[in-house]
Amino acid sequence: VLVQERSRVVDELRAMSFDHPDAQGNFIWLPLREQTAAFARASEAAGVIVRPLAGEGARVTIGEQSANDRWLAVLHDFLRL
Repeated sequence: VLVQERSRVVDELRAMSFDHPDAQGNFIWLPLREQTAAFARASEAAGVIVRPLAGEGARVTIGEQSANDRWLAVLHDFLRL
């Protein structure tokens, strides 16, 4: 189930124009650079926990589909800003 969900998430990221390689672990790296802190704040406000590395990006764990849908929605809304 994790492999299928991870593939779905990577496909969603690619649809958002992220050039994301196929993932092999249970997390996704988002290279948001200077937008990392703002994305982490937006995620926290939406009840989504990410692991930001200031100025570099954020690590997001692949979980159940509903949890992944939440952080993908946060990312989608964030990128529209």
